[in-house]
Amino acid sequence: MTKISVIVPVYNVENELERCIQSICNQTYKNLEIILVDDGSTDNSGRICDEFAKKDKRIKVIHQGNAGQAAARKVGFQISTGDVVGFVDSDDSIELEMYEYMLKNMIKTDAEIVFCDYNTIIESKKVNNKFYISDTVLNNDRAMKLLASNEIPSFMCNKIFKRKILKDEDFFCGEILEDFLCMPDIFFRCKTISYKSNAFYNYFRRKNSTMGSKNILFKYWLACQKRLEWYESYFPDYIDLCLNRVVRIGLTCFEKDCLNDYQKKIIKQYFRSEFKCIMKNKQLNVHKKLKVITYILL
Repeated sequence: MTKISVIVPVYNVENELERCIQSICNQTYKNLEIILVDDGSTDNSGRICDEFAKKDKRIKVIHQGNAGQAAARKVGFQISTGDVVGFVDSDDSIELEMYEYMLKNMIKTDAEIVFCDYNTIIESKKVNNKFYISDTVLNNDRAMKLLASNEIPSFMCNKIFKRKILKDEDFFCGEILEDFLCMPDIFFRCKTISYKSNAFYNYFRRKNSTMGSKNILFKYWLACQKRLEWYESYFPDYIDLCLNRVVRIGLTCFEKDCLNDYQKKIIKQYFRSEFKCIMKNKQLNVHKKLKVITYILL
């Protein structure tokens, strides 16, 4: 019976942590190894992890100094023993059937990765983020195209992975948006990626979260640039899709007025240097291209 290692990086989430761990422990699929990595929490999160470990022998707890989410995931991955690996963020939760149905799908399709839909929950409002109307299987080329266009979100947590395709280098320690940065390399190694048409993952977005702040947008733009560079080197067929993303996020940075003078200068310089490519890009409409010209001239 296949063991699934579920890795949870934990940092100062005492009010949400019990909901998260309980949703994993109560899975209909029971052959789980649950690794809770307390990443230097200063609240009661570490104690909550230890209390759950006393109740459920499948739980392992690691306490370490604060090193960031990617480093915590990496530590969990290195000590895990399952042939299949999943990740859950400690302020989120998963539906009780998630691992049962996703593993069945992985076995049926012989996919290296299976991903599902997810719900975004802000306060009491839930939004179902749906990829497609029914289960589908993607070959490498199709998956890389959908990743380039961001139609497949670059989240670690709404996916399960065959252990053999993950490497220590996939955990971009010290980086924000580490999921976005590592996903092209991981997808590139896969022959088959399968989609399970259910919203099994619940992403609870807090108003004060890092990902919800304006300050993250410029870093996201830089990450989009890195992804474009990766595609240029390894999968050039879809660089237009990546450039489209770089331009759109750059324009959003200006529109939301979240840039300092240095950041404005950097994006303007990029728009100037890539001006010909931007104007030729069929993924961008005339309206977006005119906006690029406007911000260059400001």
